[in-house]
Amino acid sequence: MKKNLAVCAILCAAALAVATGSRAEDAALPGKTEAPAFQDYANRLEVYLTPGFSYLYGRDSLNDRLAANGYPGVRPAYAASGGGIRIGMDRFILGMEGYGFSGRPRQSATHTVTAAGGFATLNIGYAALVTGNFRLYPLLGLGAGGTVLTIEERGTPTFDEIMTDPGRGVTVTTGGPLVNASLQAEYFIRLINRGGIVIGVQAGYMYQFYDPGWFLAGSGGGRDMRDREADGGPAFRLNGLYGGLRIGWSFLF
Repeated sequence: MKKNLAVCAILCAAALAVATGSRAEDAALPGKTEAPAFQDYANRLEVYLTPGFSYLYGRDSLNDRLAANGYPGVRPAYAASGGGIRIGMDRFILGMEGYGFSGRPRQSATHTVTAAGGFATLNIGYAALVTGNFRLYPLLGLGAGGTVLTIEERGTPTFDEIMTDPGRGVTVTTGGPLVNASLQAEYFIRLINRGGIVIGVQAGYMYQFYDPGWFLAGSGGGRDMRDREADGGPAFRLNGLYGGLRIGWSFLF
């Protein structure tokens, strides 16, 4: 009997020691908490893509000159796409973004006219509204942009025709510094503790400071040191609206 009581006492003491040790170990570990909401993270890094549109103003002088020479004018609206990367510190945003646009060629009986271009800016912004996982903020950017205008003869010439008249098309470019202002709204969907998808929309306006003039493009089709200014060109600046959807990933830290 005494032996049985002694065994029971030993087992009870061992169980009590294990339970006490477990409680002490649990107390030493950090408590389990839910991952904080989007606005609770002070720092984040975002990368994103933006399919959208651009609408150019100030094309009248260019289109008048094209029409006077028998060419179709450039379109006002273009499909655009872009992307960017930025870092957020609390409510402040600093990043880089770029957009490119290209329209469908316009044709006359003898020629095809194509316009394309884009811009890139360094942006800074501040989250004016933060509600749960939603943010709304204005941004200002400073950068540069340009437009490429290509005029080509229609049809497929023979080799001898090319030799007789090699100048069967021309590419001219214009571009310079610009500013942009945009309003962006986004919603964060957390997929892991420190990251998730960001979905949003944006709309903005780009403004080029001055008319940079037109240049004959270099051999690669873009501006280079061999470009020559085409004096007397029509006034044209890369001014207009742009915007679209935004989808990307936010790394939270």
